[in-house]
Amino acid sequence: SIEGLEYPRDIALRHYRLASIDYFRFILGRFWRSASVETFEKRKNSPNSTLVNRDLDAALGFVERVVTFLNGVEKEREV
Repeated sequence: SIEGLEYPRDIALRHYRLASIDYFRFILGRFWRSASVETFEKRKNSPNSTLVNRDLDAALGFVERVVTFLNGVEKEREV
């Protein structure tokens, strides 16, 4: 903590999950609306493209992670 201010780990991780969901929303709407196997192939060696926009396995892993995070948010809302 900094001078008595605390950022509890569980809160920080919740914020990380929410930010990841929001980033997915951005990627989905901005970059993936016209994505295809060909566009991933075209960008695969581009250092100016984020990994989830140039590597299909990374993109699918990102989708799986966000699904897990969304399921957690849904469970929070049930309480």
